[in-house]
Amino acid sequence: GSATGDPQTRGPLEAHASTTGAVKFLPPMSHDSPFNADTPEELAEAAADHLEFVIRNEGPETIAGILTEPIAGTSGAYTAPPGYFERVRELCDEYEILLIVDEVITGFGRCGDWFGIQTEGVQPDVLTFAKGVTSAYAPLAGVLMRPEIAENVRSGGFDIGQTFGGHPVGC
Repeated sequence: GSATGDPQTRGPLEAHASTTGAVKFLPPMSHDSPFNADTPEELAEAAADHLEFVIRNEGPETIAGILTEPIAGTSGAYTAPPGYFERVRELCDEYEILLIVDEVITGFGRCGDWFGIQTEGVQPDVLTFAKGVTSAYAPLAGVLMRPEIAENVRSGGFDIGQTFGGHPVGC
């Protein structure tokens, strides 16, 4: 949808989105689910099936990563139904797509475990964090990643700007 600019491929929850290069998929949240699911298990299956449809529709070779939050922090702390993230991990493995987890709000013990994704029993390829790492006393953020991804970043360079870059207290 958003990557192509074609409004016909946009889902009902992304009509407002115009992020270049990003394609959204419907979340597995039960409070306003467009999926006709009667149980959490049915919801997990329907949402994961939808994600696979989006992957196939866009072409898996065109997707570098799936970026998601294990707990939707800004929309009410909603969690996915049991089994959803396990299936997402399987899809990422099957289609060779990186699973990128945003733990900026939920990381560093804010959910009980060190990271929200730990409750799902899934290991992401990349994990972003920020606020909780310093209890929000100083601006600091970071990225954890599998060693082979880190080696690619190290060897090829990664020239980007950073929100908290260069702050004397942070580093």
